[in-house]
Amino acid sequence: MADNGPLSMLSMSNDEMDFVEFCAGMEPIDIIPNFSYSRVQIIDGEYGPFRPQMQVSVPFWLAMLLKSRRRCAIVPPTWLALEQLEKVLDEERSNQAVFQPLPFHYIEVSEQLLKNAKDDIPDLHLVREKLRDLQSVRHNKITNGMNQIDTATTVELDNLAGMEIATIRSFFVGTLNRFHLHEKKAEEAATRAAEAARAASEAARARAPGATEAPQNPRQLRRPR
Repeated sequence: MADNGPLSMLSMSNDEMDFVEFCAGMEPIDIIPNFSYSRVQIIDGEYGPFRPQMQVSVPFWLAMLLKSRRRCAIVPPTWLALEQLEKVLDEERSNQAVFQPLPFHYIEVSEQLLKNAKDDIPDLHLVREKLRDLQSVRHNKITNGMNQIDTATTVELDNLAGMEIATIRSFFVGTLNRFHLHEKKAEEAATRAAEAARAASEAARARAPGATEAPQNPRQLRRPR
């Protein structure tokens, strides 16, 4: 399993990572094939036709397969352009309360493109650097947000990517479960305190002047001889 940069510091099972990466494989991406083939029907749809130098959209997993066999060039997505990454990074840094919108699988897609389609990515090294900076900034915003949670409530983390959500899911589930357990114990303690106060109030009223007293035992009223 590849390192996911700053996100690897957070808790995530291998099954979760595998599932997120599997879903990323269904993302559409454009390629430029160097072969001719009619339309192809696969489980999730029909793609093609494939013609040399004619751009066509395919699932990401198919693009990576064709690239590994040197049958296509990858058309980098617009969000992966250096100028766009710099813009998003500046906005992430300037607004700590909001996550900038990015493709849901930007981490997995960019990781595979930088690894397996290096010749198709302009400004490769700068793009890699900006992506790591972007993930680091978003990671810090996520951890800062989690550190500020002090009550069981609805937590809004709009625009998080799939891998980012997977890394914090177990933390949130465990934390919210502890909050609910704490609230349950607090409610039970409050109920016991209310019952004790009610019992004490009733006892005080019973001892108040004018309260009916039980008659004394006649034997206790008899004078000694």
